[in-house]
Amino acid sequence: MAVIDQIKERLDIVDVVSGHVTLSKAGRNLKARCPFHTERTPSFYVFPERQTWRCFGACAEGGDLFSFVMKAEGLTFPEALRDLAQRAGVALPTRRSPEQVNPLHQANAAAARFYQGVLQSPDGASARSYLEGRGLAPDTIRAFALGLSPDDGDALKLHLLGLGYTEELLLRAGLLHRPGDGASRDLFRGRLLFPIKDAEGNIVGYGGRALDDVPPKYLNTPQGPVFNKSHLLYGLAEAAEHIRIQGRGVVVEGYTDVLLAHQHGFRNVVASMGTALTSQQVVLLQEHAARFVLALDPDAAGQEATQRSLEAAWRAFQRPAAAHRTSRGVEVYPRTSPDLRVALLPPGIDPADLIRTDPDEWTRIVDEAPLYLDFTFASVSSRFDLSRPEERMRVAELLGPRVLALDDPGEQDRYLTRLEELVGVSRRDLGAVLGISRRDLLRSRRAAPAAGRAPEGYVAPFIRARHVPLEEYTLALLFQDPSLREHSSGLAPAFFTRVENRELFTAWADCDTLDRLRDSLDEALLEQLDALLALPVPSTDRKQRHEALTQCLRRLEENALRELKLQEQVLLAEGEVEQEEALEVALQRNRRLRDIHREGGRQARDG
Repeated sequence: MAVIDQIKERLDIVDVVSGHVTLSKAGRNLKARCPFHTERTPSFYVFPERQTWRCFGACAEGGDLFSFVMKAEGLTFPEALRDLAQRAGVALPTRRSPEQVNPLHQANAAAARFYQGVLQSPDGASARSYLEGRGLAPDTIRAFALGLSPDDGDALKLHLLGLGYTEELLLRAGLLHRPGDGASRDLFRGRLLFPIKDAEGNIVGYGGRALDDVPPKYLNTPQGPVFNKSHLLYGLAEAAEHIRIQGRGVVVEGYTDVLLAHQHGFRNVVASMGTALTSQQVVLLQEHAARFVLALDPDAAGQEATQRSLEAAWRAFQRPAAAHRTSRGVEVYPRTSPDLRVALLPPGIDPADLIRTDPDEWTRIVDEAPLYLDFTFASVSSRFDLSRPEERMRVAELLGPRVLALDDPGEQDRYLTRLEELVGVSRRDLGAVLGISRRDLLRSRRAAPAAGRAPEGYVAPFIRARHVPLEEYTLALLFQDPSLREHSSGLAPAFFTRVENRELFTAWADCDTLDRLRDSLDEALLEQLDALLALPVPSTDRKQRHEALTQCLRRLEENALRELKLQEQVLLAEGEVEQEEALEVALQRNRRLRDIHREGGRQARDG
């Protein structure tokens, strides 16, 4: 929600909280006696880097600057929104007019229906036989709207002109092309067609595979107003909800890899469409998950693509201060500590073949995929003769910048030590190779906290993120299926980190219909409600929706518990909390986390 993000950009939680209590330094954070209950020892902390607060005493509450103002001043959310907007100088929104349908999307959708008809006609027998030979089932072909373009050079053109589309529009959509000064013709002729959708599910272009020896083997829609290959991921529209639930996306290279993955139940898989993963695609993935795995072909070309993709992903993740505009038209800030992994596929077997022949092995390889920096260490060091000093220095030059880009001091120290051992030089000499001072290299070792490191498996939330996909998907399920209300008893407002999501959930709990919810909301929240109602959820299968909600509730509670553990560990590392004081609470949280994991394991086995 743009207005809330604008307010948070302009107001600092430290300034807001300081108007109510006197804060004092506590390591990197600030502390005070809690303004919400009587106490002698300060248990109220403000975390400036995360722009959050929490009471570790009797209140046991926390949140952002909105939740603090609401609690401190006894305001409702609309009242707090107006108050903080006035302080920040941000204008509140008015009701939006509905967006018009893009005619380029309409033309591409009409073309898809035409191509599907050709594939299912007698003329499509050879193409259907090819797809059957690749192991693709008819349901998968229909779900992804695969089609076939006729050999005739103007069959699509005549069909769409007959539906009222103009030749100029079809040229802009990339469905026709005009060679030289001649007449326009169909771009795709005699090709198997894979419709490519944007994140909202609009068909924006096609990938066309030749079924004969006519080059090129693959032909894509040319770049145009709605099609930009580097900004799209094949299969994302179908995979988005599964990526949100699982908290992880898997990236492969080809269309068929995606199709067979989804057909075999691996529905969090998308493709980079045969190119190295771009920074724009990384940002697009970040709208849906905090973790992803690259599972590219293991042949020589695939390994080069893996390296290029790692470079692109690494660069995209090293820009925490730069906002990127998402497919929804809002800005999101990339996470500073990515969980990027690389699946090590067997030689000579691509993802589609492995999924077909040994889906259990595919699951193991993806689950055990090493972190990108571990993969890079192994990959880079294997290409050089480490017995030669000049080659060792080259390894240090290649790996050093990646290590120094890590934000976690403990992780940086661990990888610097590993680099020292790999190239056989001291940290002093390593600094000379990398062109930085020995003091800066040693600083990471001194700064590495023993107790302040995140718990095993913890994935930090987006820094100043405009979206929290898991929260949004959970609410989308509840809002779009009234029958799920009876299964939401375990959901608590505290599980939501975004204030608009928390307020929408609270309002929904007090309203028995969607119309009453809409009538009860402040104008600023209606924008978020409309966005959630537009999110794709399992369409008609009530059991599938119930299972999806159960997974969401479990992961929301797990994230909330891990966030509390991380905050306490930061304070423990800085000597702000007594070990004995936090021990029993920590043990209770650990027991609950184990229970959550057992529940998830049982559900996975039962499913």
